Amino acid sequence: MSVIENNNIMSDIFSLVGEMQLELNRLLDYWINETVDAKNGGFVGRIDSLGKRDETAAKGVVLNARILWTFASAYRITKQKKYKEIADLAYNYLINKFWDKIDGGFVWAVDYKGNVISNRKQAYAQGFGIYALAEYKRATGSDQALEYARQLYYIIESKYWDSKSCGYIEALKRNWSPLDDMRLSDKDANLPKSMNTHLHILEPYTNLYRIWPDRQLKDSIKSIINIFQNNIIDAQTGHYNLFFEMDWTVKSQVISYGHDIEGAWLMHEAAEVIGETKLIEEVRQTSLNLVDLTLSEGLDKDGSLFNEKKESTWTQINTGGLKQKLW
Repeated sequence: MSVIENNNIMSDIFSLVGEMQLELNRLLDYWINETVDAKNGGFVGRIDSLGKRDETAAKGVVLNARILWTFASAYRITKQKKYKEIADLAYNYLINKFWDKIDGGFVWAVDYKGNVISNRKQAYAQGFGIYALAEYKRATGSDQALEYARQLYYIIESKYWDSKSCGYIEALKRNWSPLDDMRLSDKDANLPKSMNTHLHILEPYTNLYRIWPDRQLKDSIKSIINIFQNNIIDAQTGHYNLFFEMDWTVKSQVISYGHDIEGAWLMHEAAEVIGETKLIEEVRQTSLNLVDLTLSEGLDKDGSLFNEKKESTWTQINTGGLKQKLW
């Protein structure tokens, strides 16, 4: 490669970095300027496609946890004060409005004034709580945030873990008793175990381990990786199965390319963070296989990625008959 060619490549890289930085700043500024609920606290629960705020929309714990993670991470990396201010706002609202002061853990939703309207406790939500709280600890050094994250870890392990067949169940009532309808959303199957929930327990456990390298937590991470390897990945197709009975009987036929890509990354990240050399290599092969399958099966001619595939038929959007894609 000539000096001129090398200089051109470096110039392109610096230009791309600048564009990405600009886009990041614009996105974060949007959330700062448009989503904060100065009247009722926290963040508005809904903004439509035209940018109109719904001031009376319910507020969900997962959205608030994601906001906390985002701005904690932004502050940790950039050290910009404005990002810490939003992270502090998100942290205080999450703890004050979503944390169950009687039984512990995070409830699912509050109304626009912060009153609990859905007290169900999804394992998925507890996971996102850990993810956000661990990042806030990383960014600010908050010992309180770490203590809440640790409490959530012990809650997940004691309340959601299936000691008979392994893995985590989807949801429980506020007092940790069984719940008939465990669905995360209306579009999901009402089954006790899912790939998605396990993925979003693995991800926060990994982030928590960065600041709390506890032996039991490490064993939990290894256990979840093994569940993915032995129970969730389909031995015939190489893809993730999505929904299961308690004994891991598969109850879904859909291939989700987006989850395959996401899971490939998160599994490998988890193995690297806990530093298990043999496990890293095993997961690396699994992850590469998931990526290869997705690229060989899921790419359209224009380079975009299809969202799902069911029984060899592309999933289609209800309106227009267009193929649904992840761009």
